[in-house]
Amino acid sequence: MGNAADQSFVPSVKGVTMLKAVSRLQALREDGKLDDFQLESWLDSEDLRFIDQRIAPTLWYPIDCYERMMLLVRTTEGGVGDEYWVRFGAETAAEVFESKSVQIIMKGARAFGPRAGVALIKLSGLFYNFAQWEWEGEITGSFSITATGATPLPELSRHGSLGFIQYFAEQFVGRKVPMTSERPTPDIVIFRTLD
Repeated sequence: MGNAADQSFVPSVKGVTMLKAVSRLQALREDGKLDDFQLESWLDSEDLRFIDQRIAPTLWYPIDCYERMMLLVRTTEGGVGDEYWVRFGAETAAEVFESKSVQIIMKGARAFGPRAGVALIKLSGLFYNFAQWEWEGEITGSFSITATGATPLPELSRHGSLGFIQYFAEQFVGRKVPMTSERPTPDIVIFRTLD
Protein backbone atom coordinates (compact mmCIF):
# COMPACT_ATOMS: atom_id res chain seq x y z
CA MET A 1 0.00 0.00 0.00
CA GLY A 2 1.16 3.48 -0.70
CA ASN A 3 1.75 6.21 1.80
CA ALA A 4 -0.76 9.02 1.41
CA ALA A 5 1.73 11.45 3.03
CA ASP A 6 4.19 10.81 0.18
CA GLN A 7 3.79 13.66 -2.36
CA SER A 8 4.35 11.27 -5.29
CA PHE A 9 1.67 8.82 -4.07
CA VAL A 10 -1.50 8.77 -6.16
CA PRO A 11 -4.51 6.99 -4.63
CA SER A 12 -5.54 4.55 -7.31
CA VAL A 13 -7.81 1.72 -8.38
CA LYS A 14 -6.64 -1.40 -10.16
CA GLY A 15 -7.27 -1.60 -13.90
CA VAL A 16 -9.89 -4.29 -13.39
CA THR A 17 -11.96 -1.60 -11.61
CA MET A 18 -11.12 1.20 -14.07
CA LEU A 19 -12.09 -1.08 -16.94
CA LYS A 20 -15.68 -1.16 -15.63
CA ALA A 21 -15.91 2.65 -15.86
CA VAL A 22 -14.26 2.90 -19.27
CA SER A 23 -16.31 0.06 -20.82
CA ARG A 24 -19.56 1.59 -19.54
CA LEU A 25 -18.60 4.98 -21.02
CA GLN A 26 -17.62 3.39 -24.32
CA ALA A 27 -20.94 1.49 -24.48
CA LEU A 28 -22.90 4.66 -23.71
CA ARG A 29 -21.02 6.49 -26.48
CA GLU A 30 -21.57 3.65 -28.97
CA ASP A 31 -25.30 3.64 -28.13
CA GLY A 32 -25.49 7.38 -28.84
CA LYS A 33 -26.36 8.25 -25.23
CA LEU A 34 -23.08 10.09 -24.70
CA ASP A 35 -21.13 12.29 -27.09
CA ASP A 36 -17.62 13.73 -27.12
CA PHE A 37 -18.87 17.13 -25.94
CA GLN A 38 -20.34 15.53 -22.78
CA LEU A 39 -17.16 13.54 -22.20
CA GLU A 40 -15.06 16.70 -22.49
CA SER A 41 -17.44 18.62 -20.21
CA TRP A 42 -17.27 16.05 -17.41
CA LEU A 43 -13.75 14.70 -17.67
CA ASP A 44 -10.28 16.21 -17.39
CA SER A 45 -7.92 15.95 -20.35
CA GLU A 46 -5.96 13.37 -18.35
CA ASP A 47 -9.15 11.30 -17.95
CA LEU A 48 -10.00 11.45 -21.64
CA ARG A 49 -6.82 9.64 -22.63
CA PHE A 50 -8.13 6.48 -20.94
CA ILE A 51 -11.38 6.38 -22.93
CA ASP A 52 -9.84 5.05 -26.13
CA GLN A 53 -6.80 3.35 -24.68
CA ARG A 54 -6.51 -0.28 -23.62
CA ILE A 55 -6.87 -0.52 -19.83
CA ALA A 56 -4.50 -3.06 -18.31
CA PRO A 57 -6.32 -4.96 -15.52
CA THR A 58 -3.17 -5.20 -13.38
CA LEU A 59 -2.03 -1.56 -13.55
CA TRP A 60 -3.09 1.28 -11.23
CA TYR A 61 -5.22 4.24 -12.36
CA PRO A 62 -6.00 7.45 -10.40
CA ILE A 63 -9.12 7.04 -8.28
CA ASP A 64 -10.12 10.67 -8.93
CA CYS A 65 -10.36 9.86 -12.64
CA TYR A 66 -12.41 6.74 -11.87
CA GLU A 67 -14.77 8.81 -9.70
CA ARG A 68 -15.39 11.40 -12.45
CA MET A 69 -16.02 8.65 -15.00
CA MET A 70 -18.45 6.80 -12.74
CA LEU A 71 -20.37 9.99 -11.93
CA LEU A 72 -20.78 10.57 -15.66
CA VAL A 73 -21.93 6.95 -16.13
CA ARG A 74 -24.55 7.32 -13.40
CA THR A 75 -25.81 10.65 -14.75
CA THR A 76 -26.02 9.30 -18.31
CA GLU A 77 -27.77 6.09 -17.21
CA GLY A 78 -30.20 8.09 -15.08
CA GLY A 79 -29.17 6.41 -11.83
CA VAL A 80 -29.97 8.13 -8.56
CA GLY A 81 -29.03 7.69 -4.94
CA ASP A 82 -26.53 5.56 -3.13
CA GLU A 83 -28.43 2.37 -4.02
CA TYR A 84 -27.17 2.79 -7.60
CA TRP A 85 -23.59 2.34 -6.35
CA VAL A 86 -24.52 -0.59 -4.08
CA ARG A 87 -26.07 -2.38 -7.09
CA PHE A 88 -23.04 -1.51 -9.22
CA GLY A 89 -20.75 -2.99 -6.55
CA ALA A 90 -22.82 -6.17 -6.38
CA GLU A 91 -22.79 -6.50 -10.18
CA THR A 92 -19.02 -6.09 -10.17
CA ALA A 93 -18.69 -8.69 -7.41
CA ALA A 94 -20.79 -11.15 -9.40
CA GLU A 95 -18.43 -10.77 -12.37
CA VAL A 96 -15.30 -11.03 -10.22
CA PHE A 97 -16.73 -13.98 -8.30
CA GLU A 98 -16.75 -16.09 -11.48
CA SER A 99 -13.00 -15.73 -12.06
CA LYS A 100 -10.83 -18.75 -11.37
CA SER A 101 -8.43 -16.83 -9.11
CA VAL A 102 -11.28 -15.61 -6.89
CA GLN A 103 -12.74 -19.12 -6.74
CA ILE A 104 -9.36 -20.28 -5.44
CA ILE A 105 -9.39 -17.50 -2.82
CA MET A 106 -12.95 -18.46 -1.81
CA LYS A 107 -11.97 -22.10 -1.47
CA GLY A 108 -9.04 -21.13 0.75
CA ALA A 109 -11.24 -18.75 2.75
CA ARG A 110 -13.74 -21.53 3.45
CA ALA A 111 -10.98 -23.36 5.32
CA PHE A 112 -11.09 -20.51 7.85
CA GLY A 113 -14.74 -21.31 8.63
CA PRO A 114 -16.53 -18.45 10.40
CA ARG A 115 -13.30 -16.38 10.34
CA ALA A 116 -13.18 -16.55 6.53
CA GLY A 117 -13.54 -12.79 6.32
CA VAL A 118 -9.94 -12.43 7.47
CA ALA A 119 -8.90 -14.07 4.20
CA LEU A 120 -11.55 -12.34 2.09
CA ILE A 121 -10.45 -8.80 3.00
CA LYS A 122 -7.23 -9.55 1.16
CA LEU A 123 -9.31 -8.85 -1.96
CA SER A 124 -9.20 -5.13 -1.09
CA GLY A 125 -5.59 -5.04 -2.26
CA LEU A 126 -6.81 -6.11 -5.69
CA PHE A 127 -8.84 -2.90 -6.01
CA TYR A 128 -7.25 -0.06 -3.99
CA ASN A 129 -3.62 0.93 -3.36
CA PHE A 130 -4.50 2.71 -0.12
CA ALA A 131 -6.27 2.00 3.19
CA GLN A 132 -5.79 -0.82 5.63
CA TRP A 133 -8.73 -3.21 5.99
CA GLU A 134 -9.48 -5.03 9.23
CA TRP A 135 -12.04 -7.79 9.79
CA GLU A 136 -13.89 -8.33 13.06
CA GLY A 137 -16.48 -11.02 13.83
CA GLU A 138 -17.65 -14.13 12.00
CA ILE A 139 -18.91 -14.29 8.44
CA THR A 140 -21.67 -16.67 9.49
CA GLY A 141 -22.95 -14.16 12.06
CA SER A 142 -22.22 -10.50 12.77
CA PHE A 143 -19.11 -8.93 11.35
CA SER A 144 -17.59 -5.58 10.50
CA ILE A 145 -14.82 -4.39 8.22
CA THR A 146 -13.01 -1.19 9.07
CA ALA A 147 -10.94 0.62 6.46
CA THR A 148 -8.47 3.14 7.88
CA GLY A 149 -6.49 5.51 5.70
CA ALA A 150 -9.62 5.70 3.54
CA THR A 151 -9.73 9.46 2.95
CA PRO A 152 -9.15 9.01 -0.82
CA LEU A 153 -12.11 6.60 -1.09
CA PRO A 154 -14.96 8.46 -2.85
CA GLU A 155 -18.46 8.03 -1.46
CA LEU A 156 -19.52 6.24 -4.62
CA SER A 157 -16.78 3.67 -3.97
CA ARG A 158 -17.82 3.34 -0.33
CA HIS A 159 -21.32 2.39 -1.44
CA GLY A 160 -19.99 0.22 -4.27
CA SER A 161 -17.73 -1.58 -1.80
CA LEU A 162 -20.75 -2.21 0.41
CA GLY A 163 -22.51 -3.96 -2.49
CA PHE A 164 -19.34 -5.90 -3.29
CA ILE A 165 -18.78 -7.07 0.30
CA GLN A 166 -22.45 -7.92 0.75
CA TYR A 167 -22.46 -10.04 -2.42
CA PHE A 168 -19.39 -12.00 -1.33
CA ALA A 169 -20.77 -12.56 2.16
CA GLU A 170 -24.06 -13.81 0.71
CA GLN A 171 -22.25 -16.18 -1.65
CA PHE A 172 -20.22 -17.50 1.24
CA VAL A 173 -23.09 -18.14 3.67
CA GLY A 174 -25.82 -18.88 1.11
CA ARG A 175 -28.38 -16.39 2.41
CA LYS A 176 -29.15 -12.65 2.45
CA VAL A 177 -26.76 -10.59 4.58
CA PRO A 178 -28.21 -7.14 5.38
CA MET A 179 -25.40 -4.61 5.70
CA THR A 180 -24.70 -0.92 6.05
CA SER A 181 -21.68 1.38 5.88
CA GLU A 182 -20.70 4.63 7.51
CA ARG A 183 -17.84 7.12 7.49
CA PRO A 184 -17.45 8.35 11.07
CA THR A 185 -14.38 10.40 10.07
CA PRO A 186 -12.93 11.22 6.64
CA ASP A 187 -10.20 8.62 7.22
CA ILE A 188 -12.37 5.72 8.46
CA VAL A 189 -15.05 3.68 6.70
CA ILE A 190 -16.94 0.92 8.50
CA PHE A 191 -18.98 -1.81 6.82
CA ARG A 192 -21.09 -3.95 9.15
CA THR A 193 -23.91 -6.42 9.21
CA LEU A 194 -27.28 -5.33 10.51
CA ASP A 195 -28.43 -7.37 13.47
